[in-house]
Amino acid sequence: MKKLILFAGTTEGRKLAQYLEERKIYTNVFVATQYGEELLQSGEFIQVESGKLEKKHMEKKFEEEKPEMVIDATHPFAQIASDNIKKACNDVGIKYIRLLRNFEERSYGNCIYVESINEAIEYLNKVSGRVLVTTGSKDLMALTAVKDFEKRLVIRILPDADNLRVCRELGFSPQNTICMQGPFSSKMNEVIITETGSEYLLTKESGKVGGFYEKLDACKSTGTKAIIIGRLKENGFSFEEVKSAIDGKFEHTPDKKIYIIGAGMGKADMLTVRATQAIKDSNLVISSDRILKQISCFQKETSVAYKADEILKIIQNSCANTIAVIFSGDIGFFSGAKALRSKLEKYNVECISGISSAVYFMNKIGKSYENTKTVSIHGRDENFIGAVRENESVLLLLGGGNTAQSVCRTLENYGMTNVLVTIGENLYYPNEKISTGFATDFIDENFDDLSVMLIENANAGQHSLGIADDKFIRGEVPMTKNEVRTVSIAKLQLTKNAVVYDVGAGTGSVSVECALIATYGKIFAIEKNPLAIGLIKENMKKQGASNIEIIEGNAPFVMENLPTPTHVFIGGSSGNLKEIIELVIKKNPKVRVVINAIALETIANVMEILNCFEIKDSEIIQLGISRGRLLGKYHLMTAQNPVFIISFGILGAKYE
Repeated sequence: MKKLILFAGTTEGRKLAQYLEERKIYTNVFVATQYGEELLQSGEFIQVESGKLEKKHMEKKFEEEKPEMVIDATHPFAQIASDNIKKACNDVGIKYIRLLRNFEERSYGNCIYVESINEAIEYLNKVSGRVLVTTGSKDLMALTAVKDFEKRLVIRILPDADNLRVCRELGFSPQNTICMQGPFSSKMNEVIITETGSEYLLTKESGKVGGFYEKLDACKSTGTKAIIIGRLKENGFSFEEVKSAIDGKFEHTPDKKIYIIGAGMGKADMLTVRATQAIKDSNLVISSDRILKQISCFQKETSVAYKADEILKIIQNSCANTIAVIFSGDIGFFSGAKALRSKLEKYNVECISGISSAVYFMNKIGKSYENTKTVSIHGRDENFIGAVRENESVLLLLGGGNTAQSVCRTLENYGMTNVLVTIGENLYYPNEKISTGFATDFIDENFDDLSVMLIENANAGQHSLGIADDKFIRGEVPMTKNEVRTVSIAKLQLTKNAVVYDVGAGTGSVSVECALIATYGKIFAIEKNPLAIGLIKENMKKQGASNIEIIEGNAPFVMENLPTPTHVFIGGSSGNLKEIIELVIKKNPKVRVVINAIALETIANVMEILNCFEIKDSEIIQLGISRGRLLGKYHLMTAQNPVFIISFGILGAKYE
């Protein structure tokens, strides 16, 4: 199997890795730091490793992997690394290609060019004034030779714990250390130069993607002198030239015929005529052990696999020129064939449909299925309770631990005891069994793992926003009232698959209403009060809201590892409003946020936070509710506390 090795320490290296992934060329990518590994993650064809390699380790890797070529896309100033890569390639006998950065020629005044960091230090010791250092962390040790470096040098480095530790150990002042990740605009560089009072900027001639010209633009506009460490002259190839070399080496397209076949119920006599012929024409058949046993009559060479990556490896390593891959049911209906098809673009693929278990089952019980909602919970966490609540007819595909018995128990748990269920197990096999009854009839029975289940709910319907307050179990816990809740959720602009944080969930009234709207989404009810958590659980069951996950603890500390939110409702922050908003913006700069506030101090706090961000559709309204009460023969209106509702969508922070 042909492969490459890529040393990637630049933007061009990351772009090339992406190109290799798209071309489906197996590549070992080496980066020097863990941060580089985070920027360039492994994929199907790209395997990323971090850590500095000595020449002897490189030679060992080259001999083990036997790549067609080694591409050096390290930083222009990483001369030692490039020299080691080139020498290792020469010693092992592997083709070496140097990928060069694209440099532009521009003319700037007020610049000093030096050949090395030592020459730059020598110059700085002849002048006075503060210096903004943007050369990275590798030169920190050398820069301690600058006179009064603790006071004069402002260090800008990547936000990496090791970098910060080195700064502290070398004696660089914390107030003169800036940990930020680029890219930096000219305007941002101007702000940093001005705020730090820097008279000089030390940089390397790192090219366009290294932000070099944005630094020089900032120096020009602020009158700051740039000290430029000139890049080393080196031989190599442009990005397009390297791509052409790769294309020339990896131009071969696999000459294999691949059949992707739906096996229906899994027995040989359920295969279509076309599927039967395709299996006969194949040299190798790949499928699950269960299906292979049922089609053993074809007497073909077989391999057991059902995951796309496993199947792909078998295809790539096989000498067979015609291969049949068989999935149960129909390949276009909740099938693993979908993932496999996307990996076989270079092969000659023919897809052959089968009869799905759902089609067979519905015809078997005499039911029409054009208006039936189908949900697969075969190894999936899907909100089937929401589907049953909204649809009169729901067909569940079971498996992977989600059994008919567990579904019936969940239906009972959420009060859906009157729904009619029909369960089909071992379909088309001699021990086929069809069972019909209410959910409560089957909570103690065992069924085959791979079953199909029809749930019919005569009381199904879409949720209407605005559940009455007395429909919730409240206890002594504060609750967002009906009218305020209705307006707040309307301002959230929820979608069906929204991921919602309800911060300070209280009784869970907002979480429940959001869950009933975002049927295919997920609601995280974040609450620190144990009494409130108990009420949330009770209200979830009462209202049939199963897609809520309760997160116990203080926000934002318990939110760090939650999935990225699309919408956030903040009903209570316990004094952590700024930190909560900062975290959700960090997770999703375009998150939609709605805040409820009663106290004027909270409003002032919100306004202060809003001033730090660019806001989309920002809106602040005050909602005053009055309720009528009977006094004698008169109806009087009693005013409730006014509530402020603040809603906005974050586009991005003003300051990096």
